[in-house]
Amino acid sequence: MSAHPLLDLTATEVKQAAALIRQLHRGQELAFKAITLEEPPKELVVQYFKAQENGTTHPYIPRIAFAAYYFKGTEHFITTYVNLTENLIERTERMSPKYHGNVDFEEVGKVEEMVMKNPAVIAEIAKLKLPNHLKAIAETWGFGSDGVDDYRRQYQIYMFVGEKRNPDSNHYARPLAFSPVVDATRMEVTRIDYIPTGAGLKAQETQPWRYVKPKEYVPEAVQLRKDLKPLRVLQPEGTSYSIDSENVLQWQKWQFRICFNYREGLFLRDVRYDDRPVLYRISLSEMTVPYADPRSPYHRKQAFDLGDVGAGLVANNLSLGCDCLGSITYLDGLVTDPAGEPLVKKNAICIHEQDNGIGWKHSNYRTERK
Repeated sequence: MSAHPLLDLTATEVKQAAALIRQLHRGQELAFKAITLEEPPKELVVQYFKAQENGTTHPYIPRIAFAAYYFKGTEHFITTYVNLTENLIERTERMSPKYHGNVDFEEVGKVEEMVMKNPAVIAEIAKLKLPNHLKAIAETWGFGSDGVDDYRRQYQIYMFVGEKRNPDSNHYARPLAFSPVVDATRMEVTRIDYIPTGAGLKAQETQPWRYVKPKEYVPEAVQLRKDLKPLRVLQPEGTSYSIDSENVLQWQKWQFRICFNYREGLFLRDVRYDDRPVLYRISLSEMTVPYADPRSPYHRKQAFDLGDVGAGLVANNLSLGCDCLGSITYLDGLVTDPAGEPLVKKNAICIHEQDNGIGWKHSNYRTERK
């Protein structure tokens, strides 16, 4: 029996797609940005739904994987569609230089490690004359498009000061006034920008560090309220929902398919109420925070968290008591690492019931019955 056309890719399918792509590019080292389900045309899926309802033959819908990757060490960005049902490459295309792959955090780690070993950056840090308990911290940001030199794949590195003894110290409260720019293809620092960190527009050369009082937000450094008594959510008879092996959830008259991908993270397909279709697909399309600072390079500091990075790629491992209460069902997410191997995001989805209070209430003034 063939897989449901809206079922997320499995780890086996990710491996199958990656293997066919490596075979296509023999001799090339590849850096994968994504391998995910290429969703079939809606009209075909609707026909599939009707066939399910009527008990008739399903239309043929092949499983297609979409993959995006680079030839490692080059600017060659490739997209390929793999027919998993037929075990063949359907089509492949080298993208225009104006298109770049999403940020991945394995590459971010390599960029930050390289930056901290760069002689020019080391020289700037030396000018700070930091006391022994402090250290410089590099943070990598995607290079936002502003119409200038957009074709190059670059990172802007913002520099901060943090506590050596406390890796969770709030370094954002201690920004530095120099910012390396990295060519992500050649993996090298191409220049150092000097940027304003206080009032005014003027950027200054790096000066010796002047003490700035820490502004911490970790619980052990913040005075939390102590007048709240424990709140326990108990469901001795378990949950009122059920979920099957394909992550189709049923709760009261609602039914929907829980899905996950590298870009959107959690999203829902085929949402029904009392078996009537309500939504074909629902997801968060984008999330961004404009930092609203016109001073260069801050004017480009606006990450599109889904399109530039991917909510699925950075999904948290959710935990009981912190993110979820009561009787819980956890679901893992599946993404792809830069080597093209399936990567499980453990407990990326948490399902639990939450009492949101009474939405409407009527009282009979004659009998006082509520």
